[in-house]
Formats: sequence, structure tokens, C-alpha cells
Amino acid sequence: MILGLTAALREEKRRRKRGKRLNLLGEEESGLQCFSPGRVTAARTWQVEKEEEEQQHRQDIKSRKALVAFKKLQKEEEKLQKAAVAVERQRLAVEAKTAKAALSQAQKELQEEAKRHKRPDLKLQKRSTGSYKILKTLIKQARQPRSPVTAQEEEVALLATSKGRRVQLPRQFAI
Repeated sequence: MILGLTAALREEKRRRKRGKRLNLLGEEESGLQCFSPGRVTAARTWQVEKEEEEQQHRQDIKSRKALVAFKKLQKEEEKLQKAAVAVERQRLAVEAKTAKAALSQAQKELQEEAKRHKRPDLKLQKRSTGSYKILKTLIKQARQPRSPVTAQEEEVALLATSKGRRVQLPRQFAI
């Protein structure tokens, strides 16, 4: 059946080609045209060249369409790759941010732990009047042997902190 269809199509094309005017003068003329055999062969070769040129033109159009489609696919692939890279970059940024937050939290906890170990007992600090350092200097001075105190010194007992600052204590705490 297919062979019969292709043969019929071939015969139809041949019959139509035979009935076509050659247009040897280059202009449409409705009257009778008579030409020499050389001019007829030249017109036929020109007709064949014209058909080949049209075929080439159609082929160029198809190849341009294919090229445009190929470039479009390439652009879509590049878009997808860029999107994947952007997603990966965002994921890495989020991971870095969480890692940085965890690191800062761990450092903060270590600092708090160090403060807890360095800080004196809060109950002792609340009981004492004045700062903890003053209390320490008082204890140190109490352990040292006393020198004879004059009456004026007895009224105003002056102490020094570890930094050298003089501190005046009330009489009840005077040594």
C-alpha cells in the first residue's frame, strides 16, 4: 500500500513539472512562447537552480530554528545550573551561620563557666559590708601583728585596697 502511494505521488510530481511554464523572458506572458532548444535547456537549468536555491533557503530556515531551539535549551540548562549553585550557596551560608551561632554559644557558655569559677561565693559577698577586696585586706591586717595606735589613728581607721586606694571604714569596724 505504501509503495503504491509513493509511486502515485512521484507520478503526480512528474506530471505537474511537465505542465509548468519555463518563463524564458523573465516576465509573465499569457500568449504562446516559442524558443530554440538551447534556450529551453538554459531555462530548465535555471529552473533547477531556482528550486535548489529555494530548497537551500528552507534548509537554512530549519537549521536556524534548530540552532535557536538548541540555544534556548542551553540557556535553560545554564539557568538551572545557576539556580542549583545559588541554592547550594544559600545552604552553605545557612550552615555557616548555624555553625557560627553554635560556636558563639559555646564560647559564651565557657566564659560563663569561667566567671562562675572565678567569682567568690555570692553568700559571702552579700554578708560583707563593702567590697570583697576590702574584706580581704581587713583579714590580712588582722593577721599581722599590731603596732601601737595613737588616739588620732584610732578615731579614723584608714585602710588601703590592693590597688593602693585609701578606704575609710566606720568606727565599728576600726581595728
